[in-house]
Amino acid sequence: MQTLIFALIAEVFSLRSFWLHMLFGGVVAAAGFMLLSPDAPHDPERWADLGIILAAGLVAGFVYWLIAGRDAGFRRPLIERLG
Repeated sequence: MQTLIFALIAEVFSLRSFWLHMLFGGVVAAAGFMLLSPDAPHDPERWADLGIILAAGLVAGFVYWLIAGRDAGFRRPLIERLG
């Protein structure tokens, strides 16, 4: 659900930064992992799992940016200015 909300926000405000998409992907992935495993911050053996999930979220955010984020925005100019 949070990913859908971010995608809509990115479209409405024409957010095209790949860093922003990667950051949000990582945060959402880490938050999902923390919801499934709330004791992970207190268990050093789970930190590697959290790192892997975080990296996967970063990659997912980058892939989303490659597919849809570069051209984000509902409003596009009808005529582009030349020069």
